[in-house]
Amino acid sequence: MRFEKFTMKSREAVMDAGKLATSLSHQQVECAHLLLTLLQQEEGVVRPLLQKIGVVPEQLAKTLDGELRKFPKVSGSGFGDPYMSRDIKALFERAMREAEEMKD
Repeated sequence: MRFEKFTMKSREAVMDAGKLATSLSHQQVECAHLLLTLLQQEEGVVRPLLQKIGVVPEQLAKTLDGELRKFPKVSGSGFGDPYMSRDIKALFERAMREAEEMKD
């Protein structure tokens, strides 16, 4: 996946999602990892957008954290960097298509 066209904050979120997956011993980076890292960004746009539609970011973050802790864990010498899941790849591909359609 190529992230050159992503904003700096988006790239940071993707990297942080990978770090989060690693810290939780997850083999794949999932959409939930990304959303949680976006919620944790101090100056990001996700928190204010969610607040505008009535979502409490802290409550969502707590729920996501609980769900992520239920994901299967991997360990041992074969455990390396986590890879992007099929769902998150599809999410990025859709975002790229929409950005192209919007000439962004």
